[in-house]
Amino acid sequence: MYRWEKMRIQEKMETLRRVGINLLDFEIELIGCLYQIGEGFSSWATATEIWQQLTSRSAKPKQISKAWVYRGLSELVERGFIQVDRINRPIKFMMTSDTLVQGIERKKSEKKEELLEMRRVLSKRVDSFARIDAKELATDLMNYLKGEGMAAKSGVIEGIDNVRAVIDQEIVGRAQAGDKIWIINPISILQFAQMNSPTYRKIFEATDRDVNIRGLLILTGEEETTNLPRIDVHMTNTMKLFLESMQQMSIEIRVLPSQVRTYRMLGLNKERIMLYLSDVAQADIAALIRYEDNPSFVEDAASSFERLWEQGQNFLARMTELVSES
Repeated sequence: MYRWEKMRIQEKMETLRRVGINLLDFEIELIGCLYQIGEGFSSWATATEIWQQLTSRSAKPKQISKAWVYRGLSELVERGFIQVDRINRPIKFMMTSDTLVQGIERKKSEKKEELLEMRRVLSKRVDSFARIDAKELATDLMNYLKGEGMAAKSGVIEGIDNVRAVIDQEIVGRAQAGDKIWIINPISILQFAQMNSPTYRKIFEATDRDVNIRGLLILTGEEETTNLPRIDVHMTNTMKLFLESMQQMSIEIRVLPSQVRTYRMLGLNKERIMLYLSDVAQADIAALIRYEDNPSFVEDAASSFERLWEQGQNFLARMTELVSES
């Protein structure tokens, strides 16, 4: 074989690999067996025949099970590489030139979408990188080295630890005597250990600095929507201790008697807000919005909280009553 022919074959193999097809993959071996059994395209073969063909040319035939072969064939059918006849028994499989082209086209499309997504992510990173202000970073670095800390800007925060750190620094850490931390959360939060998480412990501990805490619990659809909702369904084994500690702090908690559409939020006065962007108990993505960056949003959110707060019913009084009855 001439050198240029070898190079051309390698080039073709590389092109196949680029679209997500590796000639050493198990599925490709199955396609090869199906092709050999029918001595070309458009011939039907059973899974047993394909398994026999595969084991006859394998160095370790005992390691190849029929279940493994059938699973591989099912994946090839799903990806469009081969056809299946499920009406007659035994079930048979067939590959045509059209199905092979369709399978490769599908692989190509999937790989293209994967690369486009990578490009979108990289584009966002490049845009974000381009917006970095070296002078501002230098100022932040000097403030940090002097022990003054760094102020976070409005924007999206990703990662549980990062969300928690920004809450500690920008909300809880900035709260002083007379300030108000306000919270909107689904009532189902009481079912999670989140109430005993480091973030909530620090929020509760802020009452030692005479910070006022207001928590508003929102119905999620599982509770009664007439009179006072059945908030007792969310009680945990630690609820009694929780209530005792709440009664000793400057913490107010109310629950809305009907469902409303709103976001989970955590705010400090009308200065800044953490807007949770995921429904998981421990938020892994949130947006920090500061008043100086978006005053209208912060004012609207704080006003909405006050409006909903006025509609809320005393949670602690009702829970204390339920606990005493239990």
